[in-house]
Amino acid sequence: MNKTQIDKQEMIWQRLYHFFNDIEFACIFYRNAFTSLIALFNHSKKELNAGNRVMKINK
Repeated sequence: MNKTQIDKQEMIWQRLYHFFNDIEFACIFYRNAFTSLIALFNHSKKELNAGNRVMKINK
């Protein structure tokens, strides 16, 4: 293999590496966003339940 072929191969590997790195970052980002949304939803559900309990006690 000559120098240009090696350079091309290296460039392809680098691009692949960056591509998969970006995918991994996106997965982590979306997973974090999704889990925080679920946590927020569960928290608001708990607060709604607590509010309903308070209203039942007050009646």
